[in-house]
Amino acid sequence: MDTIKLTVGIPTYNRCDEIKQALDSVMPQVSILDDVDVVIVDNASADRTAEVVREYQDRFSGKISYCRNTENIGFAANVDAVVKAARGEYVLILSDDDALEHEAVRYVLDVLSMHRVTALFLGWAAWNRDMSAPLQRQTSVPDVSGRAYANGSEYVVGERAFPPGLISGYVVNRSAWADAGALDFRETLVVQILTVLRMAKDSPVYASYIPYVRYRTENEVSDKTFYRNSLCLFRHRVEPIEGLARVCAGYSSEALRLLRRNAMRTIIYHLVVDERCGNVDFKELERRIIAANGRFNVHTLIVSALIRVPLFVLNLCKWGFDCSRKLG
Repeated sequence: MDTIKLTVGIPTYNRCDEIKQALDSVMPQVSILDDVDVVIVDNASADRTAEVVREYQDRFSGKISYCRNTENIGFAANVDAVVKAARGEYVLILSDDDALEHEAVRYVLDVLSMHRVTALFLGWAAWNRDMSAPLQRQTSVPDVSGRAYANGSEYVVGERAFPPGLISGYVVNRSAWADAGALDFRETLVVQILTVLRMAKDSPVYASYIPYVRYRTENEVSDKTFYRNSLCLFRHRVEPIEGLARVCAGYSSEALRLLRRNAMRTIIYHLVVDERCGNVDFKELERRIIAANGRFNVHTLIVSALIRVPLFVLNLCKWGFDCSRKLG
């Protein structure tokens, strides 16, 4: 086989049914390309994952490598293991419960042939639980298919956002990832965000606006410890802010300000509209935000105020907002 340009890397845990759909979307594309393969790292699944993967290995001889951890090493460490187990110069990370659109692999190879980047982010679209239909039909075509940025600061300022929170669709240079020390972020759910920010501080990245990833929504969490944390779903916004202290060297002050504002506004939004987001330890949420963002930052003060507002007042504000939007 020729030198591998791209490996599709799938971290998996207890999703023997869902991974079939992921592989069904990947293998017709990979099987016809000599310079693309697949690696799966199983985080000690207790279901039929190994048996399912063997079936695909038999059907697509030599195209799929399978590794199984002897114990569950956690989400972030397993993502890192996938990248490090890959043979390709680049690794396209795909969650075991998502899927790729047709021609996604070819598109990635085309972009990589034109742009020497550290990371590429594929666009995505939300699909229903059984992946039978998108939740929203695409009504317009992006003005441009994607945009290249000279480094991470330019990306943040241009997109006014962190790298994507969705793990699926990250395409990373394997050597750059290995040098970035992803295991520094092994206790987080946002290892991909923080590792790529560190990788891209002096290196180019590419953002694609075409939804080549089908993101499965309303899915069961296969690892019941995934959100077992005092912050629950707020982890996805607090952990990026906390991680900035370890990746900010080399980033412009404007980029860092935008990242913090982006995360804090999302936290504020969910405090208002999601009825306190379940069983959250709000004292812990406030403590960690103050530690990461400063006590007297305007967004921190808003969060502290919202945490103390009675829920019925928030619901009244939300009702008034919904009414004004309908009337307007």
